Amino acid sequence: MHNRLFPLTAKYDEDWVMQNSIIENVLYYVESLCEVLRFEKGMRVLDLASRNLHFPKEFFDVVIALEYSYFGTDEWYLPYISQFLKSKGLIGIVDWCYTRELNSLTEVPEYLKPCYQNGGFHSLL
Repeated sequence: MHNRLFPLTAKYDEDWVMQNSIIENVLYYVESLCEVLRFEKGMRVLDLASRNLHFPKEFFDVVIALEYSYFGTDEWYLPYISQFLKSKGLIGIVDWCYTRELNSLTEVPEYLKPCYQNGGFHSLL
């Protein structure tokens, strides 16, 4: 489970992470976002996991979505959440994929097998 690409995540207890993750390691997502987005003290950050989208327009500096597909796949969803961003605000979206195509359930990592349905997960690379 420890991955050299995510040195901050590797500092967490692996058992604790697996017991407290819904599917995959969400800390990988957060660490990935922190590499490309600049977060500063005092910024207003909307995490779409809050599921409460009753906010004033142009209120947030950053909107983040970990596993975007859970929040909306409609073509109008991104413009909808964009209205909550300040001018020059940023949107950070992280979702997961396999780095290679999987041909059978035996190739799926154990912790993801309960979520694997009819070969439904496919790589993007």
